[in-house]
Amino acid sequence: MHRTRFLHLFATRQLQCRVHQDSSSIDLPAKSFYGEFSYDNFKAVDVPGLSVELFPFQKEGVGWMIQRERFGAGGIMADHLGMGKTVQMLGLCLGADSISTVSQLDDQVPASHSGFRILTVLRQLSRMAGVASCTKLNRPAREVHKIAESIEAKIQEGHTVFTREKEEMEKWLSFSSKFFPAFEKRARTFVENTPLQMVAVEAKVLRTLVIVPAALMLQWKSEIETKIDPQRKITVFVLHGKSKNTSVAELENYDFVVTTYDTVVNMAPTDESSKSNSIFSVVWKRIILDEAHVVRHASTQRWRAVLLLKGAKRWAITATPLHNSIDDIQNLLHFTGNALLPVIHKSHSQEILDDPALQKVIAQSLQPIFLRRGPTIMRNGIKEVLVALPPKHEAIVSKPLSDSECSHYNKILSQSRSIVDGSSTTAHIFSLMTKLRLTCCHPWLADTTGVQVHLCGLCKCEAAQCVTTKCGHTFCQECLLQKFRDAIDGDCEARRIPCPQCATPISSTSLGKRFTPQQRFSQFQARGQVETSTKLEMILAAIEAMLEQHSGDKMIIFSHFTSFLDVIELTLLSKCIETARLDGTMTLSARNSVIRSFQTSHTPVLLASKTATGVGLNLTMANHVIIVDPWWNPAIEEQAVHRCHRIGQKKPVHVSRFVISDTIEHYCFEIAQKKKEFGDAILRAASSEGGAKAASNKLQELLARLNYVGAKL
Repeated sequence: MHRTRFLHLFATRQLQCRVHQDSSSIDLPAKSFYGEFSYDNFKAVDVPGLSVELFPFQKEGVGWMIQRERFGAGGIMADHLGMGKTVQMLGLCLGADSISTVSQLDDQVPASHSGFRILTVLRQLSRMAGVASCTKLNRPAREVHKIAESIEAKIQEGHTVFTREKEEMEKWLSFSSKFFPAFEKRARTFVENTPLQMVAVEAKVLRTLVIVPAALMLQWKSEIETKIDPQRKITVFVLHGKSKNTSVAELENYDFVVTTYDTVVNMAPTDESSKSNSIFSVVWKRIILDEAHVVRHASTQRWRAVLLLKGAKRWAITATPLHNSIDDIQNLLHFTGNALLPVIHKSHSQEILDDPALQKVIAQSLQPIFLRRGPTIMRNGIKEVLVALPPKHEAIVSKPLSDSECSHYNKILSQSRSIVDGSSTTAHIFSLMTKLRLTCCHPWLADTTGVQVHLCGLCKCEAAQCVTTKCGHTFCQECLLQKFRDAIDGDCEARRIPCPQCATPISSTSLGKRFTPQQRFSQFQARGQVETSTKLEMILAAIEAMLEQHSGDKMIIFSHFTSFLDVIELTLLSKCIETARLDGTMTLSARNSVIRSFQTSHTPVLLASKTATGVGLNLTMANHVIIVDPWWNPAIEEQAVHRCHRIGQKKPVHVSRFVISDTIEHYCFEIAQKKKEFGDAILRAASSEGGAKAASNKLQELLARLNYVGAKL
């Protein structure tokens, strides 16, 4: 059975193919789960020391976090994309040590949520095989429901003590240990809500460690320096590269130390002697993980490394705490020092999570440690707008291929169908389908006689800094290196791993030739003038309309394929349209330089890969967005759009999604918007280590559904 999933919590919103104003974007697929959180009793606090004025909802967020630190170890800040999570964390760091701020809060522990926690356990007990049909207690399973109903009634009346109901639950829980001993132990810890024992620390400085993806390191430094009053004389240190040798004594005297996940992994101690002179021997007042979902897998070295850090308070920041599995949020709870959700063995969890009542109480039981708000919330039964962003106009622009493009597309489709059979691997089928998607963008991209476009066998995107293994498979250099980093081989980075495609052992020192983006771009240039395509004509029309109708506005063109960005760039150069470029092949300093230049110059167009802009970047200098090729998972596109439509945007945002009608793009868009489960199966197929047969069948099913376009062969 597939890993436990929160698919039953997901309520995917269907995006209609029309223009609409002031729309709320497609939220994370766990919308129904997040909808159960309550915001009725939040209290705003004033934070001294910030040079910017917080929104009222941000002051409430700071107040919630300060209250959480007073009575717990930390929590999960999961506000929606673009809601200002970073500045709220800065407010926490300044406000938690401020007497005037803390005095604004209630001086008692918040009302107990033990009732919701007991309900969470009872809902699962009632559906457990062997427990629900229990006869040893001489009671039918409906007794569990009666206990649950009693708790629900008490909660409605405002009760916070559930002694009798807890005693009744204990009898059933004790019996469950015969079937699920691990569940019984975890359930008791969860009900008691016993926090992980944390260290105590006294220091005059804030002594906060911030761990981020490399792309956000300098952005965090800038946020600290520009949004905290200079009179506070806050000190910030970037721990990266040669600065990794900084002494413990020096690190302890900084208010903020900002570093990356990979730096933490590289500095992680392999024995006691290596702890003495690193961030792992500092006792931090507070540890903050930004984009914390990157450590959601417990098998990775990143996860193991961050758990070795010592901190009095621990926070996880992420707008996407739930991806595919309940384990995603379990690991965040673990890091922040909170009791894990009691969920039985994975083989039974699918049925247990298929329970709306359980979904509701899980959300409510997490309320004290989990903050999730969107631009609008329900408070005391009334819809409330937290932040009034400029309107967002979304449009689906669909056009058919030209006759010559139809012929090329049909040829590729015919070849794909003739190749695929029952023994085809998921990776093989996915590669063929990606070739069809490339054909929809431009004929050059799928022309095997011309420039070859390499696909990464891991991310299934175009390979950035392509490397080829001895077994003949291609990957992004960074994707493959991350596999080596994540592989567990004692306490050292693995030097040999199985090839993600065929399981042939490969070593980090025996990787084959690298095909650079510069080589590909040069080969495109050598072909002479770029021939037109339907997609290129759509892009040019959109740019010309913006330049004529919205003088001074800027546009970001997102594509999944860096090779298509090459074609677009060459085309715009021939039209004397100035462009900037942002993709995953660039160094961190080069990316930051491009962003600064795009913000201050008159360059009207930024070409960007979706994967290079999906983490934490602020691109509010642009208010026109084009998604030129649809992807299976709408979350990737939404993250890209939210780089522009967020706090700080002053203009209406115009989002256009380009789709070539009657082709694989049409089905790709349909899957992403309406059939999330199907799309998830495809993505599992793309990333599976060996290829699940069921997922392979999904891909073949989609390939069979595709029609020839224009005049059939």
